[in-house]
Amino acid sequence: MARNTKISLPESHYSGVIPLPAQSIQELQNQLYVVLQTSLDARELMEIFRAYAQHQVSFDCLELITTQHHVRVGSDHSKKHFFRIQLTNTEKTSQELIFSRENPFNKHEENLLDQLIRPLSFPLRNALKYQEAVQSALTDRLTNIGNRVAMDMALSHAVESAQRYGQHLSTLMVDLDHFKQVNDEYGHVAGDIVLAKIAKLIKETVRNADQVFRYGGEEFLILMVNTDHFGAFIFGERLRGRIAGLPIVCQSVEIPVTASIGVATLMEMETGEELITRTDHALYQAKDFGRNCVQSAVDYQKTH
Repeated sequence: MARNTKISLPESHYSGVIPLPAQSIQELQNQLYVVLQTSLDARELMEIFRAYAQHQVSFDCLELITTQHHVRVGSDHSKKHFFRIQLTNTEKTSQELIFSRENPFNKHEENLLDQLIRPLSFPLRNALKYQEAVQSALTDRLTNIGNRVAMDMALSHAVESAQRYGQHLSTLMVDLDHFKQVNDEYGHVAGDIVLAKIAKLIKETVRNADQVFRYGGEEFLILMVNTDHFGAFIFGERLRGRIAGLPIVCQSVEIPVTASIGVATLMEMETGEELITRTDHALYQAKDFGRNCVQSAVDYQKTH
């Protein structure tokens, strides 16, 4: 079962919907049916619904919790009383909406919310499916981390942000040493196990703000925001040690794995492509130095 994670959504363009006057719940439902067809952003759909529903029932926070997603709109500082509604779902996965506020909900309010929620169920399910499809297209299936396409997008955004705000941005290229020998000696299934375990280890080692991608084959790229070269190098050494010490067992056989790591930090006016090129040069320097070590792009520039 997938982890319950907070869904990554862009900032909503929702600017506040003012519901039209309605004489009945049926009329409000009809309005919602129309306006909720205008977005495939789950957060925006919930914001729109909240604007309509709060004209009928007062509440502070609305949350959607599914097997894979957690989306919250409104303030949750005064959550003391809850009203929960299970959404209709033909795929037999858990989807629950939770309304919360400081005072208890009465039966009349619960009935109103239960009726108002009906137009939201189908558009919300479509929005979550769309988000999952987008996420799947940006995820490497074997390692469950971002793929090359996701890396290009994240790198472009990170470089632009770092240049604009004068922040440090460092990259690390991690390459598993002699990985072809792993495949040749232990088989490709074992090789896949190694890749998945190393990706998991890297994700567990980086900070929440950092991003990890499968660059290709047995290479991984780490984006470290607000991290200078010294900090990135120290992290690289710690990661190298953790990889070398990771027990990876396949069919009762322990597979030894080490990694070579190249480190670079964004320079003024440098592009993302140039940053990756310097990181890659540092990685090759690490291989030239005998592998299972960390080398810096600064060192590369000084010695070449």
